[in-house]
Amino acid sequence: MDWLFDSPWTFWLILALLFAIIEMLSLDLFFLMLSLSALITSAISPFIEHFFARGIVFAVLCILFVLILRPPLLKRLNRSAGNTVTNAKALRGKTVLVTEDVTAESGLVRLEGEIWTARTSGAPIPSGSYAQVETINGATAFVYPHVSTLPEGSAVTPEAE
Repeated sequence: MDWLFDSPWTFWLILALLFAIIEMLSLDLFFLMLSLSALITSAISPFIEHFFARGIVFAVLCILFVLILRPPLLKRLNRSAGNTVTNAKALRGKTVLVTEDVTAESGLVRLEGEIWTARTSGAPIPSGSYAQVETINGATAFVYPHVSTLPEGSAVTPEAE
């Protein structure tokens, strides 16, 4: 353990590596800020005599990075993925195959390879025809008739399941 006190930069370097590994698992940029702080503290530790002073430098760098550097980085990362539509919103407008007549009270459709309960607010949609998803409410797809361009008797939906 004498080597740790003889060359204190190794402690901060090991700490920086540990924080970097934790960051790879969390992907929150918080531990990246701690890792950068430890790395900088490792670089300047030969010039600072006391361990307590190095700890203060580390803490100040952590606070600065977390409050100043992390928010714009998170904003930039979230902006690039902000327009991605997911979950029920991603299913709106999808074409489905009606597997059981769809009425206002009952019906089944094949949506993205799975069977969903379905309802329609308009005229009943017969089995074997195609419809489009208007909205999703829970596990029920609300659909409306779709004019299919597929040949008669085709077993796949236009999205090619």
